Amino acid sequence: MPASLSSLDNLPALVPDDRGYSFAGSFLLALALLLFVSCEKPDPTGGTGLIPENDQLFAWRTDTLTLLVQSETEDSLRTDELSVSLLGAYLDPVFGMSRAWAVSQLRLSTSSVDFPNSYEVDSVVLTVQLEGYLYGRQGKPYFLVHEILDELALDETYYSNKNLNVYPDNLMLDGSERQHLSVPPNATNSPLFPALRLPLDISLAQRLMSPADPSVLNSDESFRAFFKGLAVSTMAEPGSGVFNADLVDPASKLTIYYRDLDGPEPDTTSYAFNITSDCARFTRFEHNYLGTPLQGVESFPVPGQEQCFVQAGSGLKVRLDMPYIQNLNSFEGRTINAAELIVPFETDSRLLPQQQLVLLYRDQEGEMRVLPDQLSQTIGGLGDFAKNEYRFRIDRYIQQVLNGNIQPDGLYLYSTRGGITVNRVICNGPEFSTEDPTRNMRLLVTFTSD
Repeated sequence: MPASLSSLDNLPALVPDDRGYSFAGSFLLALALLLFVSCEKPDPTGGTGLIPENDQLFAWRTDTLTLLVQSETEDSLRTDELSVSLLGAYLDPVFGMSRAWAVSQLRLSTSSVDFPNSYEVDSVVLTVQLEGYLYGRQGKPYFLVHEILDELALDETYYSNKNLNVYPDNLMLDGSERQHLSVPPNATNSPLFPALRLPLDISLAQRLMSPADPSVLNSDESFRAFFKGLAVSTMAEPGSGVFNADLVDPASKLTIYYRDLDGPEPDTTSYAFNITSDCARFTRFEHNYLGTPLQGVESFPVPGQEQCFVQAGSGLKVRLDMPYIQNLNSFEGRTINAAELIVPFETDSRLLPQQQLVLLYRDQEGEMRVLPDQLSQTIGGLGDFAKNEYRFRIDRYIQQVLNGNIQPDGLYLYSTRGGITVNRVICNGPEFSTEDPTRNMRLLVTFTSD
């Protein structure tokens, strides 16, 4: 039955907390509290709701407060100059297609360069050092490398949804687009991870070594104005995955291998265009939910009473509303002792859930705010992979909402490390299971009253 704020019938179901003091007349006290609504008394705990357990006269506990849940697209994230970049793509029957483009400028490896008048190019290789992260499957991805048309600047801010203009031609050497990767299981440091060596079309060497205006090779500034940079990703197809790349690792660079024919004898040599911390770089994310249960989420939120969805990489967030939380103020002298949001989730051996989620609230001005429990470092949010659930302690938040100190416009579940991972998780909503309520999302509140 739909609940109404004006009816005491909509108070949450309550059970006595067996940790509190009880006596033979507890039922009569409960009945009196249910029939009586009083003005709020001053909070003796200074708004925290954390009182010593031996001071509790009587404690109640409820886990049936109404939660309204929906999945929404996440706002864009700032992804420039992060510790790692992402590249690659994966397909998911629930979340659809996700792709990450690693975008970066290049620099001259010398103050200027004077290529020989006569030369013969052997190969052009883009090397990208991988880091300790793979999401999806490694397989034999089909790589995409494009020259970008937009000029980048180190002092500019770049977000995950930046429109990127590129030349349409894939610079990968014809027939070498698929590269087999072998990432050691459980490897967590760079020495164990391979460096991608992507062979590019040798026509790129001609463009870089013999530009129409040779002065573009006289300085980094003029070179970056001439050659804006590269964007690297993979095709989205079954068996594909997303990798972390350390673009500023010394191994990450574009190298031209050639023979200098100006001298009496050919001289085999090379020249590198480096990627350094002085290069503007960012990750661009793409998500396409067409043909999935999330189709249309870009325009309208998807109801989440049964299941809801959180996705890193500027993908999806979950909104939670508690429309009847103020009914707890019907209890005279109410003080929150504990409030815990429990979020069960589904597991996938190939597409692992996030290690941790973060909980924020939106204020009346539309700004996202940290919960007071986060400031006290008691909020939690780490995934329990034995129980398959996330837990958040939000005692202070609930207390301040009831006191009127916080007037939220929704709670939001986000991914942590959203700019450098693409993990996703399917969370159970508050109406996921009628047979096993412990698998439902729920808010467990323990409180005392006079």
